[in-house]
Amino acid sequence: MSRRRSRTTLRRTSRGGTRGTLFLYVARLRLEDATALLRASRYNCAMYIVGYAIECALKWAIAVRRGDIHLAPELEHHGWDRLLDASGLTNALNANPVLNAVYSTLADSWHPSMRYTALKYSRSQAESLYGQYREIFNWIVETAI
Repeated sequence: MSRRRSRTTLRRTSRGGTRGTLFLYVARLRLEDATALLRASRYNCAMYIVGYAIECALKWAIAVRRGDIHLAPELEHHGWDRLLDASGLTNALNANPVLNAVYSTLADSWHPSMRYTALKYSRSQAESLYGQYREIFNWIVETAI
């Protein structure tokens, strides 16, 4: 049985970065995790996990748009704005002022150290924020390809 080659040509980057295509898979898993956490009333962790899904989606977008097999090691960080810029999606986001405002609010409030904080989200806050995170996630996936 022969394998069909993808139409996308992928470049090899220096070894050490994570395989780019893995990020979308992980992002979708983290969205499922966040949904389960919301249902279990674990709002604080849900907000951290859904933000991590955005980070993974941005890393996937970088790999796909650049045609890289592995994410460059210098992009293995958590800064959404740097990742957005590296993905080449900044202009597209700036062209949508409403979505840009949502993104900016989330990017300013999400950070990896949320793992160590005792923030308290109410159910309504968490559900509203989750919807905004999903909106950004869907935009990244739709716009990156």
